[in-house]
Amino acid sequence: MAPLRDMLARGIPVCLGTDGGCTNSRRSVFEEMRMAALLAKARDADAEAVTAEQVLLAGTARGGEVLGLPVGRIAAGYLADLVVLDLEALSLQPAGTAEKQVVYAMQPEAIRRVLVGGEPIVEDGRPVRVDEDAIRAEVARVTAGWAPPPR
Repeated sequence: MAPLRDMLARGIPVCLGTDGGCTNSRRSVFEEMRMAALLAKARDADAEAVTAEQVLLAGTARGGEVLGLPVGRIAAGYLADLVVLDLEALSLQPAGTAEKQVVYAMQPEAIRRVLVGGEPIVEDGRPVRVDEDAIRAEVARVTAGWAPPPR
């Protein structure tokens, strides 16, 4: 486990991301934020080892800053890569503590819209560029003869 509290205290710019299914099968930066916060607290045996705000920054704006890319902020000249959350979603309640809810409690159902380069790829919580039914059918076809692994 990374010494996250110590790294932040020394001014080391910490960023989080997902780079492939081998490291995070869910490919969710939200899950990375949650795990980073919980592991930092477990490592230091201290519930205040890091704040939700620190981890949220690591999972959003900090990556673009570290890599020198125009991402992670809503600002002129930055790519329009955005995730729109439903602040009425139960997993984001109470909405007054949104940073904490996003890091520790948010469920995928709270994601309403995703834009990449300004183009919608998720609308109303559903992917718009893939045919989910076709994917399910293809997975079923390919795996039809597979036996479950022995116990």
